[in-house]
Amino acid sequence: MLNKSSKIIVFSVLNILLVSNVMAKKNIYNDAAIILQSGLTDQNREVRLLSIGMLPNIGKECIPTLIKLLDDESDFIKVEAARSLFKLENRSGIPVLREILANKPKLSEKIDVAARMKAITQGTVRVKAAIALGEIKDIGSVPLLTKTLDDDDGRVVDACLLSLAKLGDRKAKDDFASALKSTKPQVREVAAQALGNIGDPSYIPKIRERLKDWSRDVKAASITALAKLNDKESFYAIKGLLKDEDIIVRQKAVAALGMLGNKGAVDSLENMLEDPNGLVRISAAEALCLLGDGNGKSYLLKILKSDSKDGKSEVLDSLEKIITIKDVKILDTFLDDSDRSIAVKAANLIIIAEEKEKIDR
Repeated sequence: MLNKSSKIIVFSVLNILLVSNVMAKKNIYNDAAIILQSGLTDQNREVRLLSIGMLPNIGKECIPTLIKLLDDESDFIKVEAARSLFKLENRSGIPVLREILANKPKLSEKIDVAARMKAITQGTVRVKAAIALGEIKDIGSVPLLTKTLDDDDGRVVDACLLSLAKLGDRKAKDDFASALKSTKPQVREVAAQALGNIGDPSYIPKIRERLKDWSRDVKAASITALAKLNDKESFYAIKGLLKDEDIIVRQKAVAALGMLGNKGAVDSLENMLEDPNGLVRISAAEALCLLGDGNGKSYLLKILKSDSKDGKSEVLDSLEKIITIKDVKILDTFLDDSDRSIAVKAANLIIIAEEKEKIDR
């Protein structure tokens, strides 16, 4: 048995180890928060957008920072800041989104190439603003969305229709349903995507018909839409598409099976870990994780330790729902990555893992 002095020494050592462990975890968390916030000033706009979208995971103390970003010179930054504010139950960004959508570019017949490219970019950000208003469920924006349906930019019109449908406009929903039978594959694809995002299960039968579409993109969009609508009756039809010749169709099929939550897909998905295409394999591993199969997570963590930069980025995108505090040690190695998008994604996952642990305590 240990004498009193030995017990004191052992207790002291254990206490030091415990404190060191807590401090190490705290430092990793702080480092991750710093990386995420430093991304807000990165020269690469995509890294900035990525950081803004993830900032709400730090908590409501980020609201003042996000409000300041509503005055950024880039409309893309403003839109993402408004979306992140809404995640934190703050609606300060709604007037900014409305202003961006209403800012219709003025075009003339003699417009030069540079001005036309600027107009296309402005149209892209107006699409994002319109979609964000639907995501935020801002009923007050219905008049503006309706007015913008006569816009010259078809992309903006589609975005406004989508948001109106999300806000309960039945005609907008029916318009997308009718578009599923368009002779143009691009129109059918957009319609399937929209109906999946709208979330109304009454359109499931019409979307199912598109699983046999000759167009790869229409078929892929329909698979995802049915998964979002939790159409469990399409399980076997989607499972059959795991054998499709097209990479995109197979990838969407494996992802959909994970979303549908039917464990009857586990064996088939494990077979897909041997697919010739890397993206299909990663999607299969993520789907297995969602179904509670440990082989999926083991596969993803193995890729993180590889030399594949693209693979690492894809895996980091896949881990949000399944990350745990035990994985932080691996993620910590990416905080100094030369690719700042990878560093930001890893930082975000560390913060999520820490917050999950707090909830479980």
